[in-house]
Amino acid sequence: MVSLDISAQSKKEAIGDKLMNQYSFAAATQAYKRALDGDIKNERIKLKLAECYRMLNDPENTAYWYGEVIQSKELQEPIDKYYYALALIGTGEVEEAQKWFDAYSKESPGDDRSLKYLEQLNNLDELFKDSSMYLLKKAVFNSSVSDFGPTYYKKGVVFVSARGEKSGTFNWNESAFLDLYYSPSNSLGIYSQPYPFNKSINTKYHEGPLSFFDNGKKVVVTRNNFEEGKLGKSSKGVTNLKLYFSSIDGEGEWSETVPFPFNSDEYSVGHPCINEEGTTLYFISDMPGGYGGTDLYVSHKTGNDWGEPRNLGSVLNTKGNEMFPFIHKNKTLYFASNGHGGLGGLDNYISDLSNPTVTNLGYPINSAKDDFGIIVNDDKTEGFISSNRDGLKGADDIYHFESLKPKIASIQVVVVDSIQLEPLPNVSIKMEIFGKETNDDYTTNENGEVIIPMEFNRQYKVLASKAEFRNGFKYVIPKKESEKILIKLKRECLAVKGIVQVKGEGYKSDSVLAVLTEKGALSRDTLWITGREDYEFCLEPVKEYNVRLSKEKFFGQSFDFNTNEGKPLYLATVVLEEIILNKAITLENIYYDVSRWEIRNDAAQELNTLVSLLEDNPSIEIELGSHTDSRGNDVYNLNLSKKRAHSAAEYIVSQGILSTRITSRGYGETNLINKCSDGVNCTSEEHQANRRTEFKVTKF
Repeated sequence: MVSLDISAQSKKEAIGDKLMNQYSFAAATQAYKRALDGDIKNERIKLKLAECYRMLNDPENTAYWYGEVIQSKELQEPIDKYYYALALIGTGEVEEAQKWFDAYSKESPGDDRSLKYLEQLNNLDELFKDSSMYLLKKAVFNSSVSDFGPTYYKKGVVFVSARGEKSGTFNWNESAFLDLYYSPSNSLGIYSQPYPFNKSINTKYHEGPLSFFDNGKKVVVTRNNFEEGKLGKSSKGVTNLKLYFSSIDGEGEWSETVPFPFNSDEYSVGHPCINEEGTTLYFISDMPGGYGGTDLYVSHKTGNDWGEPRNLGSVLNTKGNEMFPFIHKNKTLYFASNGHGGLGGLDNYISDLSNPTVTNLGYPINSAKDDFGIIVNDDKTEGFISSNRDGLKGADDIYHFESLKPKIASIQVVVVDSIQLEPLPNVSIKMEIFGKETNDDYTTNENGEVIIPMEFNRQYKVLASKAEFRNGFKYVIPKKESEKILIKLKRECLAVKGIVQVKGEGYKSDSVLAVLTEKGALSRDTLWITGREDYEFCLEPVKEYNVRLSKEKFFGQSFDFNTNEGKPLYLATVVLEEIILNKAITLENIYYDVSRWEIRNDAAQELNTLVSLLEDNPSIEIELGSHTDSRGNDVYNLNLSKKRAHSAAEYIVSQGILSTRITSRGYGETNLINKCSDGVNCTSEEHQANRRTEFKVTKF
């Protein structure tokens, strides 16, 4: 009789084994419980019950049944300690979970998942620091069964649901097959009653999640391996997930689906997220060659062909499962994982695609249960997650969240030399808010740049300091997601200041170009003087310099100076005269011996002023004219003036001025500037006024 009972119990256990091998875990638990009724101490069956409940994502029952066998050295494997710890996290028994994570990490040093959990459980303050920064509530379109995996579509969301409108049930957990539903929202953001998304996309088996692109006219969707009315299976009899593409045709209907070329009967490919252009597809798969359960992959499309999928690597992927990728503005990757530690079950993570690191989003986005499928709007102020934290019998619900965090801008601070405008590396950057210095320290890179996060609409004082430079600062109030500010630092040097004015009707002292040259050096510094008369250079002491001031349509000037005294220097005010074609300008103090035309030393000094003017204004050409008074013979005076003008021109050419830039002309007594013509009685001073040398600009 006893042997008959044992045989009957083993048959009940065998039924459970068969159901478990068929992935009918819900039915298997009932079979194992019936087998356990007659063999209450059978630890082998208890372990199988723990495994079934683990597959059903039921942490309470999982923890209970693992707890019944975890001390059995003959029965359990090291991995069971890890699964037990995960279940304990799900039931809130953190300290007990830490004990079993520690035990597993010692027995399996090659698996770092326990260490990641221990690290984060020992730093819970970090994961809860933003707990008051989100407003989280269940979406109105949830049902009493699982709803999860929302994605934005038009003005609403499409999501996955097991709300039972299909015939048949899913053997795994005896729930209805998953379908896609759409819940539109109105102008106030209120979501209405959801309805089946589309009969062309939904089939009799599982669909979802999905991802839209091309302004919602195209979609890539996850669903069971169901093609041409047949349910495909792997060589092991498993129906895996595949990706399919569809687009809206000319009649506004979704077309027949087209399979992703890297689908396989032997492994699953699902959870798509595609960019708006339809050229970059992120997804998950348990294909061979990965790091754990399901990994994150990417494939790029060139022309009409999808490229070989690339695993996103060990920084993101773990020995656990990575799922539900979401790409924000082609820069940021959100995903769910149970292999990076966290608060328990699946947690939501964020990573920068340009520099992959993994950051847990913390509570309340994550909890001790499964939290996954996060999506966010463009400015990251709100979004949705999926979670079974409050679900009946582990059912998932969709939660809407609103971020109460201050909106953050990325401010590019660029620091340059104020004179040469060259970038300054290794500049120390600090910030003040309302006069109080923050604890944040930054340093510019080799390009003189650093990116600093700042809150929108808050005033910051950005302070820059570097050895051998004066400290600089700039105020900024961020108004856009990314802005750029420029800080110019002045060298610790001597301030050399000057004033330049322009003399011309209707002109202002602006747009004057100052060119500074150090004597003996090849480099030059240039400075545009705009909107003011003053200018300033920051120069080294005990040096000799030349500065040239120029403005279009004005006579430029240059002069030399030095900084030998080693203290700030104020240069003489410079007045730039307007160039007026053919306007005669008198050269004072040009004297000749009586009836002679040779250039005397005193006249040469005055002509040197004209030489300097021509050197400072290399584009002008002049006429040099000589005039006599009315005394003497007219012909004699004319010839004498010609010789004197020619002599003055030759002197100027001898000083390095091109002869093509100067012409000479003698006017004799033909252009008197007063009444002293022939026969008029005049004083010596009045006759002297007519004896003059002039120049006028003929071309510039």
